[in-house]
Amino acid sequence: MFNMYDECKVIYREYIQNSFDAIQQAVEKDVLPSVNDGIVNVVIDNKQRTVVVSDNGTGITLEKAPSTLLNIAASEKDGYAQAGQYGVGRLVGAGFCSQIVFRTKAKGDNFGTQVVINSDLAREIIRDKNNRNDAVTVMSEISEVSQISDSREHFFEVRLENIKEGYDELLSESEITNYLSAVAPIDYSFQFKNMLVSQNQEFKKLYSEMKFVKVSVNNKPITKRYGLQVIGTGDEILGIDVFHLKDEDEELAWGWYAVTPFSKEIPEKINDEYEPNRGIRLRKNNIQIGDEKLLDRFFQEARGNHYFYGEVHVVSPEIMPDSTRQGLATTHEAIRLYELLRNKFSEMRQIYYMASDLKRAVRDLNVGVAKVNSEDEDIDKTQAKGEVEKALATIERTSAKEIATTAAGTPLVEYYQQKSKEIQENGGEIPAVKPKKQKPTVKIVASDELSVLSDKYSAECIKVIRKIFVLFRKKWESENKASLEKLIADIIKALK
Repeated sequence: MFNMYDECKVIYREYIQNSFDAIQQAVEKDVLPSVNDGIVNVVIDNKQRTVVVSDNGTGITLEKAPSTLLNIAASEKDGYAQAGQYGVGRLVGAGFCSQIVFRTKAKGDNFGTQVVINSDLAREIIRDKNNRNDAVTVMSEISEVSQISDSREHFFEVRLENIKEGYDELLSESEITNYLSAVAPIDYSFQFKNMLVSQNQEFKKLYSEMKFVKVSVNNKPITKRYGLQVIGTGDEILGIDVFHLKDEDEELAWGWYAVTPFSKEIPEKINDEYEPNRGIRLRKNNIQIGDEKLLDRFFQEARGNHYFYGEVHVVSPEIMPDSTRQGLATTHEAIRLYELLRNKFSEMRQIYYMASDLKRAVRDLNVGVAKVNSEDEDIDKTQAKGEVEKALATIERTSAKEIATTAAGTPLVEYYQQKSKEIQENGGEIPAVKPKKQKPTVKIVASDELSVLSDKYSAECIKVIRKIFVLFRKKWESENKASLEKLIADIIKALK
């Protein structure tokens, strides 16, 4: 009745979507000056096992609150301008707790409304095969409605009480903060805005049109976690490339990605924690759709998405999330968007391939210059000079490619050209050779150990026995050598 999603953290996104929509309605009704004045507070109490999500949106009037909150299908959402178009998200948390409490008040009302839903009782009724009541009757059995006094002028609040065992991640402040930093309709960090967004006039204009609300977790404001470098690789963000995806004259989406040295693929995890920004993310109304892997399939190679930080913002009203918000509903416009993404990602592939060529050439230049300047008489200086010339030629040739003159290619080429200049000025450095790891030696069964079996068994059979003993020693010798050797001796004795 309640569970729509496999991942429990999604309930936070659902409630914040609803808050975002209520805040937009508050702006339309002149209750709030702008969407950016919207506030969403998430309070997690690990000891009490409760979660509260509240907002300063329109709230629901005293007259409409009971019917709105108890009618599963009730919704005034239009499915286009608002984020949570299906109007069922408010009950999704009931599947993870014993009781869910809604509290709300609209501007102009003296009192608010409280609706308590006993989700434990709901589960009992659902499991009772003899209970044939419809959803409306069940809802009346499991709910209580009352009026409340609250000093807040307008608000909506949902409270999940007694979070069930097995859903402890809902009570982890750090996990929920990281999750909401990725999916919620929130602002970028100050550093990212000040140093990167403001330096790109096109992005600056698009940013000014974006909508975001202020979200806090346990009174700590959160922002998207994009900064001045890639967390997983340490690469500096050299600039931002902005792109538009149009079907003829109609804009379906716009996006951006960070231009970096692309030194390596961004890892999925760092010290057992997920890299918060890896991959181009899809968003509608500034709320993430799906996860960081959603757009992997539109790259020629899935790992291609793992070199990038970035976002694609859907703007077409005809492109909407599906009912679970894990992807897009199938429409002509959505299919066309996918085609445009494939084309754009193909261009981006050329960027990180060019970076790979430049990185390799700079590495070879570093070693070659170091050899040329070395006092080691064993080094062939003529060969070293050839290596330097080859590396410089690769950098020059790569820098002359058409892709190198694009908005993304230019800062990338300039970065590696500067690295090349520094190496030539400073003399380069021959990297230390890492010692090869020695493979652990494995004791092989001596041939005379099984010679006592030669009269009874064929050579082929003894060969099989020997392999079995080798496997024994590989797997268990380090654990209890004496017991293992005794076991082998006993087996040989039994076989005689």
